[in-house]
Amino acid sequence: MVRLPIRLDMNVISQILQMLHMRAIRSMEIKNPDIANSDAVGLWNLVQMPHGGEMIFPTFVRSEPRHIFSTVGTISPGELRVDDRIVRYSMSAKGEHKISLRALASTGRVGYLYKTGDKWALIVRSFFVNPSGEYIDVPWTETDYFGYAIQACNVNSGLGSFSELEYHIPAIGNGTGRSRCDDVSVVWAFRGSFDGIRAVCRVLLTPEI
Repeated sequence: MVRLPIRLDMNVISQILQMLHMRAIRSMEIKNPDIANSDAVGLWNLVQMPHGGEMIFPTFVRSEPRHIFSTVGTISPGELRVDDRIVRYSMSAKGEHKISLRALASTGRVGYLYKTGDKWALIVRSFFVNPSGEYIDVPWTETDYFGYAIQACNVNSGLGSFSELEYHIPAIGNGTGRSRCDDVSVVWAFRGSFDGIRAVCRVLLTPEI
């Protein structure tokens, strides 16, 4: 018997051509009490993916993303759609653009959907989000705007052409009451027909796809 990396219904599995997964474990600890009391620091993780797809953020409640920056123009209304339980970001624009979502609304899963040849691909990252955690990554011009855990960065410039999914881990150190953090995340990747990939989206992300 072959052990599947995720317990999907076999009717869904039968529509998927390929399925891969990766598990990542990270820890950080401040052992010097003088350092722990002087500043706060948090881990940051990212996955880089092919440009031109759509990032899908399931949310517990309606949540307007924070626009972090744009190097060329801005993000158009047609590229970013916000509904009561989902945020969808079409990542195909020129330049570099970044948005962020609050920890409070985040489910801890984000997907990236894109076409590859005559098939479709889906990358899903699953991670822990703590609504009570100290998320200290802030916009460049609003350095007291805390609480954002997940970010998407569209890059189509001299740096290259790719889409990034980023997430942060609650900070440790000064003011947090914590000197250690541990993080476990999983990445699943699927390739198959549009109907098969949509079925996976509806199971792992949201039925609103």
